Amino acid sequence: MNIKSSLRNSVSLCLCGAFLFLTAVAQIPAPKDVLGFTPGDDRKLASWAQIVDYFKKLDAASDRVKFEEIGKTTMGAPFVYATISSPENLKNLEKYKQINAQLADPRTIKKIRLRNGREMAPDLVAQMLAGQGKTIVLITCGVHSTEVGSTLSSMLIAQRLAGANDAETKKILDNTIILLVPSLNPDGVDIVKNWYDKTLGTKFEGTEPPELYHKYVGHDNNRDWYAFTQVETQLTVDKIHNVWHPQIVHDIHQQGAFGSRLFLPPYMQPVEPNVPKQIVEGYTELGNYMAESMRMIGYQGITTNSTYDAWTPARAYSHYHGGVRILSETASARLATPITVTFDQLRGSEGFDAKKESANFGPVWKGGEWNLRKITDHMTTAAKALLIHAANNREKWLTRFYEIGKEAVRPRKNGELLGFILVKTRQLSFLRGPCKIWLDIALQGERPRRKIGSYNGRHIQQELR
Repeated sequence: MNIKSSLRNSVSLCLCGAFLFLTAVAQIPAPKDVLGFTPGDDRKLASWAQIVDYFKKLDAASDRVKFEEIGKTTMGAPFVYATISSPENLKNLEKYKQINAQLADPRTIKKIRLRNGREMAPDLVAQMLAGQGKTIVLITCGVHSTEVGSTLSSMLIAQRLAGANDAETKKILDNTIILLVPSLNPDGVDIVKNWYDKTLGTKFEGTEPPELYHKYVGHDNNRDWYAFTQVETQLTVDKIHNVWHPQIVHDIHQQGAFGSRLFLPPYMQPVEPNVPKQIVEGYTELGNYMAESMRMIGYQGITTNSTYDAWTPARAYSHYHGGVRILSETASARLATPITVTFDQLRGSEGFDAKKESANFGPVWKGGEWNLRKITDHMTTAAKALLIHAANNREKWLTRFYEIGKEAVRPRKNGELLGFILVKTRQLSFLRGPCKIWLDIALQGERPRRKIGSYNGRHIQQELR
């Protein structure tokens, strides 16, 4: 074979290899292939049908993605989520689900008898499980449908995890299992899009629709995480939270246009007293890591330890079930319409001044155009930082999770709250309205009970050991 022939064959092989590589890459669809635009483009919103279609195509193209419908919304739309991890992890989801279920309820972890006759104590068994398990990360988007960036960002997050082959992404996929909910309120996706498209080019462009974006509760769908009155909340809790028990919940939101560009935990004090200290440690460590990571690569106007609190269980289910809630709040535009914010328009909130750098705010953003692309960039970058931390600290997250569960199920000590008993009485049967509280001790039977209040003619009593 002469040199020219050999060279020609080598080039042919290279081109063939390049073609195969490009074909493999092309198999992972970009959102633009389905939507006709890239999420974050000005004045472009996706319908719920388009979003579901994109995730279905991603599922079909990638062995890193498993997409499923788990029920119907209030208005009959599919309620869906994607599980994203390495192909090997996806083949063993039941194994990791069971490991996490044991760590979530330490009562199920029993001592193991070894071949040499010795026993492995439950704490050592838990340590072994933490070494085998994966950090479970739940990412929830779009509970408030006018905060359009998060549902759009869900497709960008999924595309990168499905298609990127850098070492960082591979470590995330190997060490975590990501549960991605594109919208907690799919009905609202279409309500907002339909109104936005209808008003494009009019003086009403960028305004909120003149109807609730959730049929029954509107914005207060994010106050339902203890009452569980809405079907979307029930599906999320029953078929995701209580099945997987995530260590981290990343709840992606938007806030007003004129404050910080981004809020991340830690939350303002005080924290609701029943939130375990390990939860506070976890969201403080992770939130500060995300903020510093983003500042290091040039993001501005980031605040922590301000504006938002961790007081009510109404919007923080995970704080009472072993997982940290990482709320992110990115500044808004006018839905998908860009705005210009001057420095003089910037204002602070409780805990920071948007015009002045401080320990929990900065660097100062000087103002300028603010658009949907900047919103999705903030959201996807924050999510990446969170996933890097979850992957790099896998065993620490799982060990902390076990410790929270162990404390929750330990036997109660004398004088600690055991439960509440409602006792009918004649004495206060006429009472209606607000509770009246007192703290005198009443003995009934063998166990002491402390009266702590009354409501609607019933004493509320705290049972003590």
